[in-house]
This record gives sequence, structure tokens and C-alpha cells, in this order.
Amino acid sequence: RDSGDRVAVPLREVFKPPALRSTVLGMLSRWGEGAAFNTWGVFAISYATGTLKLDKIPVLVTVTVAALLMAVLIPVSGLLADRFGPKRLYAIGIAAYGLAVFPVFALFDTRNIWLYALGMVLVFGVVHAVFYGAQGTLYASLFPARIRYTGLSTVYQLSGVYASGLTPLILTALIGVAGGTPWLACGYLVATAAIAVVATLLLKPRALADL
Repeated sequence: RDSGDRVAVPLREVFKPPALRSTVLGMLSRWGEGAAFNTWGVFAISYATGTLKLDKIPVLVTVTVAALLMAVLIPVSGLLADRFGPKRLYAIGIAAYGLAVFPVFALFDTRNIWLYALGMVLVFGVVHAVFYGAQGTLYASLFPARIRYTGLSTVYQLSGVYASGLTPLILTALIGVAGGTPWLACGYLVATAAIAVVATLLLKPRALADL
């Protein structure tokens, strides 16, 4: 690169126009993914064993199987993102997550381990893979090369504070407020999906050929 393309403090550039728009929208678009991962990969375990009184071992096996399926399907998602565009695939995947929240928690609340497993495999193994495989390419395409790594890292890591880390606490609190039922918490998860979809549709990623 020419020395003129180098940025002394790339983090500062990420929070200045014109990159600021991509940074803010990118962080909002990750709200759905972060909330989904910590719901299915973290909260759903304690909810199943604590609230639903399901046996711990079958629950852990279920989550492991769903995670392994997701790992297998992520490369497929990457191929689809290359063909149809990461923005489109990410938005579709997040929308599917939002639509699945209430039905999946209804399956959970049957207290049947097989129906619990069905819900987990669908949302964590399949749906999560759809948008997770497209996420890295989408965020990389938001920033020019001189600040790309910093921009991608900022969007992913900084949004993790509210999108991922606080999710189990928020869900636990909402279930407590709702008298032990999960439906208020489900409403929160659907809201994160809606915010993420709108933010994703407002993103203006660069063409993959230009990266």
C-alpha cells in the first residue's frame, strides 16, 4: 500500500464519518445474532435444567449436537453468501430466527426432551448457521481496506457487550417479571431480530469483488 493509505489510529476513523454509519448499523445488525447465540447456546441450558427440570445430560447432548450441525452448515452458508450476497442471507437468517422464537419456546415448555431437541436443532443448528456463515464477509465489506480489520473487530466485539453478554441476564429478569413464563423474554428476542433486520437492510456493503 501507499503510505497515504495508512491510518495512524484506525479506531478513530471507525467512529468518524463516513465509516461511523457502517459502525453503528453493523453493531445494531449484530444484536440479533449475539442475542440468538447466547439464548440457544447458554440460556437454553439453564432454562431447561432449572425451570423445565429436564435432565442435564440429555440437554447438554442436545446442545452439542445442534452446535456440531451448525459447524457443518456454516461453510454451506458461506457458499450461499458468495452466490446471493452476505447482506441478503444474513437478513433472511435473522428474520427466520425472529419468527422461530415463540414456536421454539413453546416446544421447550412441553418439557419433552425430544421436542426440546427438535427446537434446538432447528434454531441453533440450522437457522443460526444461515446468518453466522454470512456475518464475517458482511462486516468485512462495510469498511475500506485501510480500516477493515479494526472496523470488523469493533462491530463484532463492542456489540458483544449488549448483544451477547447481557442476554441471559435480561431473559432471566423478564421471565421473573412475567411470573415464570417465557413470553415476555420471547418478545425481547423478537425485538432484537427486528432491529437487526432493519439495520442490516440499511447497510451498504462493498461488492465482494472489491474486497
